[in-house]
Amino acid sequence: MGRGSLRQMMGGGVVALDSDRDIFSISGPFHLTSIDWNNSYHRTSVASSLVNGVYILERDRQERRVGSGSLAMPWWDFFNFSLVETLIDDYDGSIYGAVIWTLINTLHHGSRSMHAIRAIRNVVDKHNHSAIWLAGHSLGAALVLLAGKTMTRFGYFLESYIFNPPISSIPLEQLPGGDMLKGMFQITKSVVKATVAIALTDLHVQEEDPKTASWIPYLYVNSADPICAGFIDYFKRKTFMSKIGASKIEKAGSGKSVRCLLLERKGKSSSSDLSTEPLHLLPSADMIVNKNKPTTSMTAHGLHQWWERDPTLRENWESCCIRPKSKGKLHQLTIQ
Repeated sequence: MGRGSLRQMMGGGVVALDSDRDIFSISGPFHLTSIDWNNSYHRTSVASSLVNGVYILERDRQERRVGSGSLAMPWWDFFNFSLVETLIDDYDGSIYGAVIWTLINTLHHGSRSMHAIRAIRNVVDKHNHSAIWLAGHSLGAALVLLAGKTMTRFGYFLESYIFNPPISSIPLEQLPGGDMLKGMFQITKSVVKATVAIALTDLHVQEEDPKTASWIPYLYVNSADPICAGFIDYFKRKTFMSKIGASKIEKAGSGKSVRCLLLERKGKSSSSDLSTEPLHLLPSADMIVNKNKPTTSMTAHGLHQWWERDPTLRENWESCCIRPKSKGKLHQLTIQ
């Protein structure tokens, strides 16, 4: 019996070890025996399962689980996917991503972003881009944001599933104080940054790239997760600033950090360089907010929450549709 399948009996009950979370038949979305690809919950469950399989692929390597002892394969095999290629870090030999038929998951670290985007281009060159998914979790989600934006520059709008992406801002959702106080903080921040941005760019506010606006990734965040909760604040601010007719101020304030603006002023970076643009800057997205409170078995930052089997808990998922309108009109932003 492998370590992953071990149980401990306590007071007549069964306690699952942490390694049980690697076993698909115990912790995975095994209830989805028939996949409806037009069902957003089914697609979410499959994408998050495939991403989790890559995490387990690396744990298999670390713990030397091979052959029948390996635990990664069921996480994609159950849905009739096949592992085509693993992405291996040049420095430490760790597995940070994989090509599973036409789904890619990667983690952003050092040269990995270049390797991952190269792998994506190779897949796009060989297959119909409409059949390709990008998916990533946490730091891997950050790289999917970068890769997805990069591919739009070449005219490819890849279906993307972005789970718990990090955002470098204060998660106001978790701070004490009323909505008005939080809103004033964000407005003040936008106005200050916009003033600096306009001053450093000769009163020019860069328009959103229409190609990037046409890319609509699926974004999954948890309001109790400090790593990604800032996305909720970001889109709420866009909504409010649009309603009061201050979209240009918000756009100028969020487009680049002050440090990046100073670098551009000194000629050290290009205004079209994606590396100077905050990853969270998304004109369009379909965002799902999980408002369930985390438990010991379902953390706010974990992947397991995204294949939640209980439909009553899924009722606490809120859908947010972010779409820009045509030039000269306000953004159409709906956050339920």
